[in-house]
Amino acid sequence: MQAVKQHMLSFFDLKHPYLTRHLIAYIGNKRALLGFLHYAVSRICNDLDQERVVFLDPFAGSGAVARLARLMGLKVLANDWEFYSYIINRAHLAVNAGEAAELFADRGGYEGIFSFLNNLSPPPETERYISRYYSPQDTAAADYRRERLFYTLENGLRIDGLRSKIEELYPGFAQEESNSRSSSSSSSSRSRRRRIEKELLLASLLYQCATHTNTSGVFKACHKGFGGHGKDALKRIMEPIHLEMPVLIDSPERTEVFRLDAAQFLSGRSGDICYIDPPYNQHQYGSNYHLLNTIALWDKPAADIEFNTAGVLKNKAAIRRDWVKTKSPYCYKESAPEAFRMLLSSIDCRYLMVSYNTEGIIPFGELTDMLASQGRVDLFTSDYIKYKGGKQSISRKVNNLEFLLVVDRKKRSNQASRARVADLLVSKKLTMLLKSSFNPGRVVEYFTTQDSWLVIESREGRDILLPMPHLYRLDQG
Repeated sequence: MQAVKQHMLSFFDLKHPYLTRHLIAYIGNKRALLGFLHYAVSRICNDLDQERVVFLDPFAGSGAVARLARLMGLKVLANDWEFYSYIINRAHLAVNAGEAAELFADRGGYEGIFSFLNNLSPPPETERYISRYYSPQDTAAADYRRERLFYTLENGLRIDGLRSKIEELYPGFAQEESNSRSSSSSSSSRSRRRRIEKELLLASLLYQCATHTNTSGVFKACHKGFGGHGKDALKRIMEPIHLEMPVLIDSPERTEVFRLDAAQFLSGRSGDICYIDPPYNQHQYGSNYHLLNTIALWDKPAADIEFNTAGVLKNKAAIRRDWVKTKSPYCYKESAPEAFRMLLSSIDCRYLMVSYNTEGIIPFGELTDMLASQGRVDLFTSDYIKYKGGKQSISRKVNNLEFLLVVDRKKRSNQASRARVADLLVSKKLTMLLKSSFNPGRVVEYFTTQDSWLVIESREGRDILLPMPHLYRLDQG
């Protein structure tokens, strides 16, 4: 076991296709932070020193972290309340690569079915929904004032044809699964195989629909014209949708995937590590990704096309009205803290890993106090530049600190450990601040400098040195 744990730390392939391919663009997607998270999980596994580690992921989202845990050999229980996420994670987490050869036997294997679907003819008028309500009548002459431009007409037709054909081959499955409690059923072998086949096809389609869309990542609005005023990412937007077999791996542990409220998922389940990645801000996933839910469910909710007196489309995004069913309390300042307390009370794990950032709704101090009541808190940080969508100038970059709070419930928190966490956060914030653009003359005027460091005197009389690259180049006259 020690050799396996050392392998986790030293030889793990963070560029494995399972971790890098077919991940939908997503608010809070942890793809860029997987190395940082891998290190933290490896440290915990070393401390646990046991053959089997159970990893709970109540806010699975795109599935990036659950995939990481599964590739590391952990037993994974993943959950997300949104139906599109459930389907995507079922396909990538609950199916082993070794099963792929047995799938789609009546269609020439997975290569046969994907070739068949990718060569479908345009659908008849009766099957056109995305192309009618979320695409223009003519891509080359699209009018953003009177039409929704979430997809090109050609891709809208592709989505309609593909989704309708999948439903024809596997009728009724999506609607039945939308009312299902979990992925663990006693269905027959044939039913399970057909279920897996449909989930793989839907997951592939959902990835394509999330990628080749005329948005900056969410579906609450589309660009005014394809690519927007700057014509950004036109290749991605205009490129034809083409299904691909999801990347799969073999795992000795059976992964379970659920579609429940996070607290309900955690209630009655136990594990060793619980990774908590709640929504950070006011953006609701149900409304932001409403089209992915619609394509997954294929229930074709009403999407009116009405115009105001100026002839402009009233309902710009045609968000499905039932998105409120998964409305999250973590997106509101008034309810987020209490929701988080209730969540903590429902977790039965020794280790808690809480992913959050400096722009989160719950203030950092309040968050750490809640976690300190659970056990000893350690802080891991990874700073990065956050963009607010679209093409940004350097002046519009937002410095954002992503952090991971790790709680060991078998150890008690004390004032020293809390102070250490607070000091580290302040240090990281200052370091990030010093990466921003400054007026060189003002820096030299107001601070004592030493080579590439700013010298700040602390209250205790000790000098604090803060790095500022290239400071030595300033003319201090």
